[in-house]
Amino acid sequence: MKLFVDVGNTALKWRRRGAEGIVQGGAAHGRDWPLALQAPLDAGAAGFEQIWVASVAGAEADERIGALIEAPHWHDVLHTLDSGKRVCVVQVAPATRIAISEEFGMAPGTVSTGRLINALRALGFDYVFDTNFTADLTIMEEGTELLGRLEAGTHLPIFTSCCPGWVNWLELNRPDLLPHLSTAKSPQQMHGALSKRGRFARALGPEFAAGEAEPYVVSVMPCTAKKDEALRPGMAGDVDHVLTTRELARMIRSRR
Repeated sequence: MKLFVDVGNTALKWRRRGAEGIVQGGAAHGRDWPLALQAPLDAGAAGFEQIWVASVAGAEADERIGALIEAPHWHDVLHTLDSGKRVCVVQVAPATRIAISEEFGMAPGTVSTGRLINALRALGFDYVFDTNFTADLTIMEEGTELLGRLEAGTHLPIFTSCCPGWVNWLELNRPDLLPHLSTAKSPQQMHGALSKRGRFARALGPEFAAGEAEPYVVSVMPCTAKKDEALRPGMAGDVDHVLTTRELARMIRSRR
């Protein structure tokens, strides 16, 4: 059995029933990943044949059960919100407005868009945005890129995915297909870049227009792999912190 772990951009360390191991990913990314991060942990005593680290970001080990959990960032986000020193922006992925319902005892599938927006504003966010907006922009960018490649007749077909876990898998296992991968950012990263340095940010005041200040940007996503994506070279700085739906629920409960 192989357990594929997509945990981010820090060292992964685990310990279970006397067995322990560590993999240090450091800042290795892109074409260096297969050499730097495709390292199996000696996990035989832990009951696994192999554990492969697909990307080392946003997770930590729970030594009580030998499991991996997301590295929590909601305390950092609350600290920034409570300080009142920055303009705070949050983007919300489509899945989270449904998943958050189950965290508070509602029936599975309940859409809680309005409740979610109210909760985020009550937590202290100044602006709440929908990641669907930049999902449309991503499609437009990818469509333009496809037309350009069709005209040039190069690197076809074109592959695209907003899932950073899938992109990591491709980089590790099929580097021959990298030229076929779309160069467009995912909706999360595109929204982060626009929120920090686009027209919205410039309209916040003279210091923002001059590039002397940036809003604090948080995204609420359904997957821990998005934490890793926000730290990748060429992406870092677009989003300050990524929260899972579960982390957001903990934030809300902490203020009840």
